[in-house]
Amino acid sequence: MDVTAHSWRHGVLCHYTHDGPIGVSLAKYGEWAEEELYLLSSFIRPADTVVDVGANIGTHTIAFSRFVGPGGHVLSIDGQGRAFALLTLNTFLNAAENVRCVPAIVGKECELRMVQEEDAAPRNLASFSFAASEPPAPNDRLGEQSLFPLSVIALDELYLPRCELVKIDAEGMELEVMFGATRTIERFRPIIYFEQTTERNFSQTFEFLRDISYDAFWHVTDPFNRNNLRGHSHNIFGGTREVMVLALPREKRDGLEESGFAVNEISHPIYNPPRHPAPDPGWALPEAAYRNLPPVDFQRIENLLQRIRLALPKLMNLSATEWTS
Repeated sequence: MDVTAHSWRHGVLCHYTHDGPIGVSLAKYGEWAEEELYLLSSFIRPADTVVDVGANIGTHTIAFSRFVGPGGHVLSIDGQGRAFALLTLNTFLNAAENVRCVPAIVGKECELRMVQEEDAAPRNLASFSFAASEPPAPNDRLGEQSLFPLSVIALDELYLPRCELVKIDAEGMELEVMFGATRTIERFRPIIYFEQTTERNFSQTFEFLRDISYDAFWHVTDPFNRNNLRGHSHNIFGGTREVMVLALPREKRDGLEESGFAVNEISHPIYNPPRHPAPDPGWALPEAAYRNLPPVDFQRIENLLQRIRLALPKLMNLSATEWTS
């Protein structure tokens, strides 16, 4: 399986060459989901602890590592074997010593689940879901597909010493993740940021957040940033939007005004996300974004990329022509 390495806004990232759209965005723009990251950066402080559920190859994890600084911690969790391999590699390449990677599904309770083998050549790792990965009946035939054990963990069972933010991208299991974190939420009152692209479980999620005194807000994001790192003006995403929900403890909702983001409060358990507020094409990252963070050393990144392009093809038994950059 071919792997590609890119410098990007927050460091360096490896991804599978044919995995889109994340890989395509990294190659063309040098970033991915920057509107999400910029919003969350306004809530994260140095020395915070952030939990990244559904970390994939680490785009959010590496940015979170930068936001919390050397005194903070990022717990990065993903159950996909191929995504987790690059998650750990990207953590290492970015010298993100404040990140701990855990290979697991996050759910309502701890258990061991038997799951089917993943696609050997994934085209979109971000769309993979464990939501329907219930073990088959004993007499079910799986053809030549084998099963392998994978841990399901509940965040409550990790006994975190602190937690300021939980980001969840679990492809349909977001509510289960919250159910498994009720004690953690009650104790630390973290900000919760999660994907909600369909009406599935939306009313139950709304009721859950209301019952724990959280206010929820739509955050409809545009994957195209007009001020992207590479300076490309062509929008490859068209009218695509990502529907996210920002949930704030009622006592912390003042932080939303400080962020300067335009979001719509969710007042009813009805799935009706608004349109993205920015004019087409795309959203624009402010010029002063991340000025309070240590700058990324892109010269070091370029030197590192040169070594990666020489070393990894040999380690992966790929020819030089199979390695792209």
